[in-house]
Amino acid sequence: MPSKKQRQHHCPVCTLVGNVRCLKKQHWRPCEIHGKSGHHGDFSVCVKCDGSEKRAEKAERIERQKEREEQERLRKEEAERKKREAYEAKRAEKEKARQAKHESKDAKKKEER
Repeated sequence: MPSKKQRQHHCPVCTLVGNVRCLKKQHWRPCEIHGKSGHHGDFSVCVKCDGSEKRAEKAERIERQKEREEQERLRKEEAERKKREAYEAKRAEKEKARQAKHESKDAKKKEER
């Protein structure tokens, strides 16, 4: 996914790779945060500021992904628990019906004796 912000390592005026010469000619101006190691063009952001923003955005995306995965895991666990409870209830009902059937057969046998 291409970045929406333009990252320029090349000077927009002299089209060479930007360096101190471009700062002296005021093609770029030093970043208020990073000093001369980071610089802004008229239409571009400091490469270091841009990188820190991207790292923060990536951390947020990773956190959101973890939250979605956790919610999905909890949803699946809940569905599995409900399915297991329904199965156990059905099994208990069948066992109860089977015992009732055996008890009625035993009662009939006792009456016949």
